[in-house]
Amino acid sequence: MHFSDLTIYHLFTMGFCGAETYNDDCKKIEHRLFKILKILGYLKKLGINTILLGPLFSSESHGYDTTDYYLVDRRLGTNEDLMMIIEQCHKMGFRVVLDGVFNHTGRRFFAFKDVQEKREKSSYKEWFKNINFYGNNQYDDGFSYENWAGCENLVKLNLQNSEVKTYLNGVIAAWIDTFNIDGLRMDAANVMDLGFLKEISQFSKSKKKDFLFIGEAVQGDYNVLVHQGGLDSVTNYEDYKGLYSSLNDKNYFEIAYSFNRLFEKEKGLYKDFYTYNFVDNHDVNRIASTLNNKNCLNIIYLMLLTMPGIPSIYYGSELAIEGVKGDGTDVPLRPIYEDLNFDEKHPLYKDLSKMMSIRKKLALLRYGQYSEMFVQSQQFGYIRTFEDQEGLILFNSDEQDCAIVHEKLVGTFYDCYQNETLNLHRSVVIPACSGRILVDPNFWESLSGSEEETLGKKENRQKTTLQDFMKIALIEAKKGFAEGEVPIGAIIVKDDKIIAANHNRKEALKDPTAHAEMLVIREAAQKLQQWRLEECDLYVTAEPCPMCMGAIIQSRIKKLVYGATEKKFGAVESTAFLGKHPMLLKNFEIYPGICEENCQELLKQFFSNKR
Repeated sequence: MHFSDLTIYHLFTMGFCGAETYNDDCKKIEHRLFKILKILGYLKKLGINTILLGPLFSSESHGYDTTDYYLVDRRLGTNEDLMMIIEQCHKMGFRVVLDGVFNHTGRRFFAFKDVQEKREKSSYKEWFKNINFYGNNQYDDGFSYENWAGCENLVKLNLQNSEVKTYLNGVIAAWIDTFNIDGLRMDAANVMDLGFLKEISQFSKSKKKDFLFIGEAVQGDYNVLVHQGGLDSVTNYEDYKGLYSSLNDKNYFEIAYSFNRLFEKEKGLYKDFYTYNFVDNHDVNRIASTLNNKNCLNIIYLMLLTMPGIPSIYYGSELAIEGVKGDGTDVPLRPIYEDLNFDEKHPLYKDLSKMMSIRKKLALLRYGQYSEMFVQSQQFGYIRTFEDQEGLILFNSDEQDCAIVHEKLVGTFYDCYQNETLNLHRSVVIPACSGRILVDPNFWESLSGSEEETLGKKENRQKTTLQDFMKIALIEAKKGFAEGEVPIGAIIVKDDKIIAANHNRKEALKDPTAHAEMLVIREAAQKLQQWRLEECDLYVTAEPCPMCMGAIIQSRIKKLVYGATEKKFGAVESTAFLGKHPMLLKNFEIYPGICEENCQELLKQFFSNKR
């Protein structure tokens, strides 16, 4: 799945499940995680496909002061409970992302307790940042240490320490292997060591290739976190502020400026990756409490679901619930399941469900380039373009309908948000406190049917035969012919898509190992960031030699398709019989002689010319 296909529902687990404020107040294991199962059907109808769970491993209080990374907090349940929850989520088509708190720990974390007890003699004294045994802290430990944001109950880990890295890699491995999680939201990523972030990202993806790695960054350069820290996405706090203040101040110029700065198709700072977008979360006031005009709730979500990036809904906000931070507490932002009425008939829920359905249907909203169309104080329009299709997204925050004149507004459009066909002559009326999504009506009609039906038809249309793929490998072989190389071409296919293509390049690279098979295996491994190619098929125009068969065996390729038989050098079935090697996958498949005549003719022509 492409990460921009995700629609995320963010649960603050401790609050949603009704956990006690402090772990010490819970005297026995409470199996509260199962409350999550009660809303899965509700989330499916809403259009959610990914669930982000706030901290749920053993901690002293709110979850961000972890004491045991391997044990689900007893206020929530057990490890077995979490395994069952995630398994059920997967069965219903949800991905599950966990909140990873790796910047700091709680004071009851085993390594910190050892430092408290043994001080300078502790084997773990280097695990924590800037420990000073000549200092002190508010707990009178007789030493000081670096913490997060002045909170001495959150002890900062030394993420450059090799033992700490090994420990946290072990934690991630356990979370993937035991619970089968699909991603991490890295708490406080903007204050973490970039080298550590990159290492842990690479490790996670080596365990699970489509692992999602989101970083929380209240401020900072998101490009650095993505390109140097290996993150896939970063929390978009810049637009979080602009989304609501442009409505409260009746100033769409603010958010328009930000969108141009971040996403503009030519110069946007973050046009090359998808930001994690939200209108509220567990740390900020509910959007229904933040907006001056509650009638604008629908259009702020319409913008969230149509702007570039990954949209996230904070639990309960789809029901327009309110919540404001208290005096030193975030509890009002984190309500318990029993206090929420998950009503599928709620007007905002129904409208959001419609928006998400449109987003699923329109690839241009998920992958499209961004460009501004027009901007006024209370009206705003932008264009999302993907392949040969474009959508015009229009907003009006005024309490009155507003007519917009623009050269783009000519012809027949289908408004898939307002559900009406419009014949326009350079102008359109945008309803009060609402918006429009205008697309070509014929294009919209072609997308009729459920997402699953559409995808199924697309897959059927794109089903490619062995011969089709071999013809592409032959194109590579012909490139080699033109370059004076022995004309053998190869491609690697994964999920019916070509991920690597090349031809023999021994002469060009002055490398005896530069066979087509070797080159594509290396390329595929680099692209997938793993050496195991168990889900990949190799197509090559001639029977592989012993060296290439060795690479096929080592890379765990599941299917080999080749054209011409090589009676002198072939090592699959002609000479060395490596096609029966015991190290091959048990279900390894071999398809010889595909397009053999064409492959053989090209080789004959090459060597004939050489003579």
